[in-house]
Amino acid sequence: ANLLQGPFLPYYEFLPLFFNWWYSVAYLAFVALGALVLLVVFWYMDKKAGRPTPLAAANLKIGVLPVLKNVLLAVLLAAAGYASLCVIEYLFNEDFRFWQLAFIEMKVEYWFVALRYFIVLLPMLLIISTLTNYTMRRDIPEWLDTLFTVAVPTVGVGLCWLINYIVLHMGGTAICNWNSSYSLLFMVPITTYLMRKLYKVSGSVWLPAITNALLVSWTMVSSIGYNTYVAQTAIDAFFHI
Repeated sequence: ANLLQGPFLPYYEFLPLFFNWWYSVAYLAFVALGALVLLVVFWYMDKKAGRPTPLAAANLKIGVLPVLKNVLLAVLLAAAGYASLCVIEYLFNEDFRFWQLAFIEMKVEYWFVALRYFIVLLPMLLIISTLTNYTMRRDIPEWLDTLFTVAVPTVGVGLCWLINYIVLHMGGTAICNWNSSYSLLFMVPITTYLMRKLYKVSGSVWLPAITNALLVSWTMVSSIGYNTYVAQTAIDAFFHI
């Protein structure tokens, strides 16, 4: 991802984002590609061994109406989070911020930008969510399975950051570019947990994928106004939001 330059990235006017923020998108793209490869390998191994493949349990083919219901539920979950943010900001003048990870109140035109990112991120998160729940273990307690599921990607990202931190403080050269990517230390465990938890609630990978796509789009666009101009819309002007 560190070698990506402007010509290889989506067009900035359609998907405006400060350059370093694109490392998060590239990270998701590479993870989704790896997840797709592993899904094919696991499916082939299960088929060859005569075992039933858990791929059907992902319930990707649930029909248009159930998908729309999952979209509605994900929007309600995100709206509840946004409402709680508004209450916190009103009472304490604080937003949801953990180091570089931030969920802040956004003007209406920013939500239209977030919708574009949602469309880009959803296919990636569907693949990742399918792999996350393909490997569900039933021979151990549920809480332990969830702990392992969340810990594996979290430890990987954490080790990458820690090695980078140590090398830099020893006067070496960074092994990867972590500019504006420290939020991964929080977002990876959060989104992974939601992938497993919301799958168990809904019985489909659609709800966790849609919910995570909304959350990631929200946090990515939250700080976009500091470096990219987003024109005011008629809705914003009329309703003053």
